[in-house]
Amino acid sequence: MRDRNRMKISMLLAAAGAVLAGALVAPPTSAGQAPPTVLTKTPEFSASAIIIERTEPPKDLAIPEDFRVATYENVINEVTKTGRFKQVFRSGDHRANDVPDLVTMRLLPVTFTKGSETARGTTTVKGWSELKIKVVITDRSGKTLVDQEVQGNVRFYGENIEVTKDFAKKAAMVVYQNFRAPGH
Repeated sequence: MRDRNRMKISMLLAAAGAVLAGALVAPPTSAGQAPPTVLTKTPEFSASAIIIERTEPPKDLAIPEDFRVATYENVINEVTKTGRFKQVFRSGDHRANDVPDLVTMRLLPVTFTKGSETARGTTTVKGWSELKIKVVITDRSGKTLVDQEVQGNVRFYGENIEVTKDFAKKAAMVVYQNFRAPGH
């Protein structure tokens, strides 16, 4: 019975994915290739480098350290994959001081729900993991270029930590949609 339910869920997810595939714009592949679909808007901004700052959550928002580290590392990896910047710097990297058109990405945690893997395995409406973070990108003068809340989810199967990967992919999409590739 359980295997049949899993199969039904897999088929539903595959069908939903096929329907949504045309509506979503995927970030470039790791080789830096452009996605097969066309952006609905032309990216507004350009910069040769970005520094990604790691920020602490508010005191009333308990996010485990392993989730915070995984989120930060996954965002660095996914933003690098977009190909939108020649250099992606980590917080505190002094080499970024020499880049005149540097932009800064700050990740400001808003909400976090650590779901239950067991509950997700037995029902499709409980146990979800969610991570909502405000992505703010500013230029050197402090002018806000991008200010958007992004939510990562683990809704069905997978470990709770996978919410950080989902968030990172969506945060990279924000970068991809708002910044031109170097030289364009």
